[in-house]
Amino acid sequence: MKGQILDFSLQKGGGLIQAEDGKRYLFRASEWQHTNDPSAGQVVEFVAADEKFAIQVHPILTIKKPSPEPTQKIQFAHTATRTATTTPDAISLWQHAVTAVKDKYTQFTGRSRRREYWGFFLFFNLISLGLLYLVLELLSNLVYGIQAAFSVDCSSSCLPSLKMTLLTTKVNKLNP
Repeated sequence: MKGQILDFSLQKGGGLIQAEDGKRYLFRASEWQHTNDPSAGQVVEFVAADEKFAIQVHPILTIKKPSPEPTQKIQFAHTATRTATTTPDAISLWQHAVTAVKDKYTQFTGRSRRREYWGFFLFFNLISLGLLYLVLELLSNLVYGIQAAFSVDCSSSCLPSLKMTLLTTKVNKLNP
């Protein structure tokens, strides 16, 4: 008969099997005919001695088919971003720089490849120089703007007093 082990304990000296027909049979540890200890859920074959006991209990060995996909994928740091269609040489320096900033910036394992490092370094410096140029242009425009505003302010504050001076001299000439 075939069945499944529901419980087994060496301390109790035996276990309990539920047969395919739904009946339960007790068996002694001495009736187990295999080198490994039985475990709950294991499928076994046995002979029913009477209504309560099983003898000649042995496991049914099943061959497991290998799974179509490996259970554990191994990825290394330098192959984590690679796809099946792109090789590392096919990726441009710009893509290496973007990958370094976007994906690998927060990974603290492994090392970057030479191409990734120089791609990041090159574009980081180019972008830094561009931003520096923009900031300097804005600051120079701001300085010229301040000078222009200062000149307008000076002229607006000087013109009324100049006007008053000219008017008073003209009035003085008219009234001797």
